Amino acid sequence: LFAKITPGVLVTSEEISATWPPTANEYWAIDPIDGTHDMALGMPLYGTMGAYIQDDHVMFSFVYLPNEEQRELGDKESLGFYFASRGNGSYLSYRDSYFPIGTSGDLKVSTQANLSKAMILVEGSTRSMPYQNLALEIMKNRRTRNLGASCWSGTRVALGNALPISVDALVISGVKPFDSLPIAFLIEEAGGKVTDMNGKPYSPTNFKDLIMSNGILHDELLALAKKHVLVAGD
Repeated sequence: LFAKITPGVLVTSEEISATWPPTANEYWAIDPIDGTHDMALGMPLYGTMGAYIQDDHVMFSFVYLPNEEQRELGDKESLGFYFASRGNGSYLSYRDSYFPIGTSGDLKVSTQANLSKAMILVEGSTRSMPYQNLALEIMKNRRTRNLGASCWSGTRVALGNALPISVDALVISGVKPFDSLPIAFLIEEAGGKVTDMNGKPYSPTNFKDLIMSNGILHDELLALAKKHVLVAGD
């Protein structure tokens, strides 16, 4: 499929053993099944996602959630396909809709400004993430969830206030580039902010430990990260 869309462009995936990052100037980074254990357990929180990277910058990303197909969202029917292109915003495809190039995105992050009232998701190694210092701090007196699938958590942040309860931030740790780059770009194009724990930009070489937020809460989350250093495997 990707060879037809972008002939000659390298396709790498989580299922392919290869050096990261690729030496090519442009390539696809694909996660065929994100949330493998969820799918195996019969839980609906899984999907496919990927990012098109050019000159070390994500230019396009997508997330497909098969269990969101035909879901009613207001007067529309979701196709479960989220996508973003650089400078054009983030979108959720609806039945009979077309790719809206040149218009502002229909996905917008939340406007929640109170960290104590925010819904924050945490993702990463299922063995260690819930017990890491920053995760434990975030869970104190705050609404939190660990969904076990980056694809779902990332799209919840990008949806912002479109859901009955907004998801305002995602803290992700110890993951592979296939797990973080697609959703980082989706959230960024939806008006959010994504950095590492030190406030540095995410990239194909800086993808393991990230804070993805609505932007308003970002500085407070970074301050928490400085007090409670989050390292994969803590």
